Amino acid sequence: LTGQIADTALAKYAAMGFKAPPSDSACTSNGGDGKIDLYLVAFAGADGTTVPEACTGAVCSSFLLVESTFAGRGYPTVTEGFETVVAHELFHAVQNAYDHDMDRFWAEGSAQWAMKSVYPGLTDFENQLPAFFKDNTRSLDTQPSGVTAGFLYGSAVWPLFLTLKHGPDTVKLVLEAEAL
Repeated sequence: LTGQIADTALAKYAAMGFKAPPSDSACTSNGGDGKIDLYLVAFAGADGTTVPEACTGAVCSSFLLVESTFAGRGYPTVTEGFETVVAHELFHAVQNAYDHDMDRFWAEGSAQWAMKSVYPGLTDFENQLPAFFKDNTRSLDTQPSGVTAGFLYGSAVWPLFLTLKHGPDTVKLVLEAEAL
């Protein structure tokens, strides 16, 4: 299931014109090939993370750690948990093909936007918006205090606005500009 979801997400990102995540063949612990390594783990709190490795300047290959079961994690189904997290984390690997050190609001917001682009029926995008709009005096690029995930994931409203206003290639153009 996880591999199928990952393949679907990577194919969608390629069709949208994004760079493919760099090969990890430069890493000594590359999982045996140059492909993205995706490990299923039992997280205590988080649902997933993307780890940059083997960087050349700002461009890095990545590996993913994803929750192994999603049982009791707040997603309507296990499949929805995997679709949400795998598509989101894989977009971080795509981002690392441009610049692994971008502002967190943009990294998390555009990963949420990308996840919603792959799986339009998922609700995680909308579920994060109340946390973002709760503090309408905070600048978009100001890190929130305390628990930050809701605000950062809710910042997906910004790439959504940009694509609606300026066209579907806008996020890709921003990533390309970030890489300069």
